[in-house]
Amino acid sequence: MLKSPREIEKRLVRIFDSDWHAEACGLHKRDWPHRIALGSPTKGELEADFGKANLRISELADWARDRQCAIESTKRRVSGTVQTLPTHIVIDDFEALARVVGGERLRGYRAGRRRAEALLDLFPIDREICSAVIRQLADKGCDEVDFELLCRAASWFACNDAGELTARQVPLDGFHAKWLDAKGHLAMIRLLCGNPDLQLKGRPRSAAFTYLDPAYLEKGGRRRDSITEGDASQPAYQPRIVVISENKDTALWFPPLPEGVSFEGGGWNGIEFIGAQDWVRAADLLVYWGDIDAAGLEILNGYRSKGLEISSIFMDGTAYHRYERYGTFVNKRGEEIKPKKPAKLEYLTEAERELYLCLVDPAWTRPRRIEQERIPLERAAETVMAIWNGRMASKLDNPSEGEGSR
Repeated sequence: MLKSPREIEKRLVRIFDSDWHAEACGLHKRDWPHRIALGSPTKGELEADFGKANLRISELADWARDRQCAIESTKRRVSGTVQTLPTHIVIDDFEALARVVGGERLRGYRAGRRRAEALLDLFPIDREICSAVIRQLADKGCDEVDFELLCRAASWFACNDAGELTARQVPLDGFHAKWLDAKGHLAMIRLLCGNPDLQLKGRPRSAAFTYLDPAYLEKGGRRRDSITEGDASQPAYQPRIVVISENKDTALWFPPLPEGVSFEGGGWNGIEFIGAQDWVRAADLLVYWGDIDAAGLEILNGYRSKGLEISSIFMDGTAYHRYERYGTFVNKRGEEIKPKKPAKLEYLTEAERELYLCLVDPAWTRPRRIEQERIPLERAAETVMAIWNGRMASKLDNPSEGEGSR
């Protein structure tokens, strides 16, 4: 059967979404005029119900006329008569395609073309780089104010060395430090400047932790502490138990643990920073407690990928079923958590991996996230101590295990 106008429009939308940022910069990913094949019904199909085919031919003719598109046709013999059948819709150029697609896409393309003209005039970039910037501007939802600031910032960075400046110290009127970090602005500035190594002086990373040892606290020792990148520091005592969680309140108010500390993990940053501290790695028991969601399990895998033998609590199917009533379908920003392609997580246990695959599965209709703070802290402390006691009992049963075995 011949394609319907709706099918043609879907095809044109796919072409638009694939090509618009390149076309806005004068790059052509396909030849123009472009021909869209309409299909070639068999002789049997036409003769079985030519009335239906004729209605489709009329629909296509009306659609093409209304959108100022040409139609290519051929002659076909149907039931002893010669009939004219359309074979292709012809789109003259990308501007014509954008007009057919219309709406926000047309407005976005024309705005992208204006922006591309400005970028190519202001910066010594090729059209491929321009296309990448135009795409990022659209993907990040940058408005005209953002674009004007981007051009000013890139012009300044192209002529000045900012390696020793923080974002706050960049001497540009109308800017604030957070703007440079938001929406990938600095990445686009690197492209426009032709300087992939452009960096601003960042803040040193830091992580807060809480002392949990009752004996130490009873002597009046400080309860809160922190580590800062580049700053030599040691904890008040060498902990034997380190709990890393992803919630500030959890880290602050975790119940007492003998010779224990609790860290606020900081997501992916915690892997490279907390996990690199010698005194953390020297603990007898490391425990990670993240949200019961795909991100939490990916972070857990990240810690283990760095050589840390780290246990998890409440991050398997058993915990999910127990606390599912606290589940949510949105992330911390209130956005719907969507399924995604599963990452290759080589360091999860079988139970952890099974839960992870459920949480990223498009067919999963239950909550994709359970916040860790909904689980009672007392229950968490009991679980950590159960792991600790089990590990100590194992060492007593196997005295040949080395000091570093955990």
